[in-house]
Amino acid sequence: HCKGKGRVIKRKCGHCKGRMVQPGRETLTVDVERGAADGDSISFIKHGDENPDHTPGNLYFRLQQRGHPKFRRAKKNLHTTMRLSLAEALLGFTKEVQHLDGRKVPVSRSMVTQHGDVQRIVGEGMPEHKFASNRGD
Repeated sequence: HCKGKGRVIKRKCGHCKGRMVQPGRETLTVDVERGAADGDSISFIKHGDENPDHTPGNLYFRLQQRGHPKFRRAKKNLHTTMRLSLAEALLGFTKEVQHLDGRKVPVSRSMVTQHGDVQRIVGEGMPEHKFASNRGD
């Protein structure tokens, strides 16, 4: 059959059977940049399906973030919950939180802590996508 080209293929290729394409597999490495968020996409231009006389399509990966047992992400900020004894809540405390990268981050408070109080630690959140030196809280 001529596939719209006006020629009839008399002898078909043993590999593609005259379709002019052959199924195959390609392994791609997907590099997820620091700070990439849920829903971000990574594209591979012209790595989609190919057909003769057509430009290959693009391939897109959409990131889906898994939950973490200790931290919650809110854009570039990280949230966690800390348990305090009554004495620590009334008199103050100094504790450490193990960060996602394994570092110990000191957390201290010298006044009364009430249920629901939030302690902000500047610059200890997630890196900003495309600007990894900027971090959330």
